[in-house]
Amino acid sequence: MPQALDRPLDLLLVCFLGVIWVAIDSRHQGWHDKLVNTYVVRV
Repeated sequence: MPQALDRPLDLLLVCFLGVIWVAIDSRHQGWHDKLVNTYVVRV
C-alpha cells in the first residue's frame, strides 16, 4: 500500500482503538483519563 494511504489509515486505527478502549474498560476511562488518574462520574 502506498505510504500516502497508509498514514491516514494508521491514524484512523489509533483513534478507533481509543474509542473501543472506553467501551471495554470497566471504569469507562480513555487513555487520557488513565494518564492523569481521572474518573467518569455519572450525575
